Formats: sequence, structure tokens, C-alpha cells
Amino acid sequence: NITPIGVPSAPDIILTKTTFSTTLHGAASDTDRGSTVTFRIHYTNAGSSTGTDVLFEDSIPAGMVYKPGSLRIRNTSDDYASANSQSDAGGNNSDFASCNGTTAYFTPNNNDCPNPAGNDIPAGESGTLWFQVWVPHQVAGFLFNNFAVATGANVTMRTSNFVTNYVATNYGG
Repeated sequence: NITPIGVPSAPDIILTKTTFSTTLHGAASDTDRGSTVTFRIHYTNAGSSTGTDVLFEDSIPAGMVYKPGSLRIRNTSDDYASANSQSDAGGNNSDFASCNGTTAYFTPNNNDCPNPAGNDIPAGESGTLWFQVWVPHQVAGFLFNNFAVATGANVTMRTSNFVTNYVATNYGG
């Protein structure tokens, strides 16, 4: 393979983050107190080489509570229910996601990812990561801003778009 001069051969991890709430009233970004919010992070390696030792991190927004057992990984943008469930514990050969209650961690070396090879994402590959949080009843009138981060051995740190959820004061009592 010949790389033209001036065109770097590098991974380029692109992250797109969205949220979905189980109950919505008013604006599309409103979230009811007591509801479950699902975070979806879609990633693509738009670069010309494999991203190695890639790690995705997503902090749980302050005031929201991580929903145990909600980590999911899928190699397509399928819905949450069809994604592969992951252990919260992580740290062994069969678990590729973990959550310590404040941050969700994902590595892409799962059988549900297109071409698993360590924690690597080949050029052109993509997948979707999911987790859920619960919005306590006492939280109201707050804006929650959140984004995901990707890092790796040869990956320049990338952040996703910000997602914002407003917790309504008059719903979900």
C-alpha cells in the first residue's frame, strides 16, 4: 500500500451521542422525574487505519443514577433491546463494558463488533454502545449536559456531541 504524501494514515474515531427517555412531555429534550434515560453512542472509524487499544468513556451526569445491568454493545444502530447485554463488573475476557456508578467504560473487542481484534477498531468499522440512567423524583428543573470520549494508543482523543436533557418540574411527580 502506498500512502500519498500529505495524506496521513491514521484512525479517525467519530462519536455521535443521542438520548431517549421512556416518558417525554413537552419538548423532545424534556425528561420526566422518575423516568429512565437511555444513552446511545454510535462510533465509526472514518480514518484510513485501525484504531488500537480504543476505550470509550461516558460519565454519568451528576444527579442521575446509573441503572445496573443496562450496558449494551451492538455492531449496528439497532435498538437497545436487541443489543448484547454486558456485565457491569468488566475486567475479564468475556466482559467488554463496565460501570462503577459514575462512568461507563466500553472496549470494542466484543463478538457483536464487526471485526474484533483486541481493543481495535479497523478503518471503516462502526458500532453502538448503550447504557441507561434513572432520574430521581427529587431532581427537577435541571439541565443535564453530557458527552462521550474515545481514546486509544494511536487515537487522538475525540469527544462526541453534547446531549442535553431538561428534567421537567411538572411531570413524573
